[in-house]
Amino acid sequence: MGERAEPLVSVVVPTYDRPDRVERAVASVADQTYDRIEVVVVDDCSETPVADALSRDHADAFERFEVARHDRNRGGSAARNTGIRASEGEYVALLDDDDRWVPQKLARQVELFDRRDVGVVTTGAKVLDENGQLLRRYRHDDLPDDPVALTKRLLCRNVVGSCSAVVVDRGVVDAVGGFDERFPSWQDLEWYVRLSRRCRFGAVPDPLFVYRRDADERVSDDL
Repeated sequence: MGERAEPLVSVVVPTYDRPDRVERAVASVADQTYDRIEVVVVDDCSETPVADALSRDHADAFERFEVARHDRNRGGSAARNTGIRASEGEYVALLDDDDRWVPQKLARQVELFDRRDVGVVTTGAKVLDENGQLLRRYRHDDLPDDPVALTKRLLCRNVVGSCSAVVVDRGVVDAVGGFDERFPSWQDLEWYVRLSRRCRFGAVPDPLFVYRRDADERVSDDL
C-alpha cells in the first residue's frame, strides 16, 4: 500500500474590477508550498473581463485553473458560491482578490486537518498600510473545542477571521450549503455560525495571510 495522496484543495477567488490585485492574489496561490491545488476565479461581471488580465502561466501552475464569469454583477456571496459549486477539491479555501497568502499557508492548514478532528481551519493575519508597510501581526488563539461554545462566541463577534483565512472540509460545506446571498454584509459570520453547528474549528496561530488596510470596496464589507 502506498502513501495516501495529498487531498486536492480548491481555491475560490471572487473578483470585481481589480485586475492587478487579483493577479497578485492568484500568484500567491501559485507560490504555495502545497502541491495539489485547483483555482477557480469568479469574475463578478467586471467591466473588462478578468481573464484578459491573468497570466497564462497559471494554467500550468495548478492541477486545474478556471475563470468563471457572471453575466451581471451579483455580489461577493454569489461569486463565492459560484466558485464553490464549480470546484472539486476535498477542501475549499477562499481568497478575496485584495488579499494574498504566505507560501506555507495551505500546507500548515491541511496538516492540522490531518492531526485533529476539525472541519474548518483558520489562521492569523498580517495587516499592511497603503504603502505595503506592516501595521500589525495578528496571531490566532485556539478556538473553543466545544461547537456550542464556539457558536455562542460567534453570535457576539467574529472570532474566526476573514474568509481569506479559512479552509473548510468539503463534506461540511455540502452539509450546510454556501453563503446566504440575501445578506448585504456579514455573510462570512453568518456562514461561520452555520458551520460551527456541524463541526469543530481549528486554528494555525501564525499570520499566514496578508491584507491591506486601504483596500477599496472589499468583497466582504465586514472586515
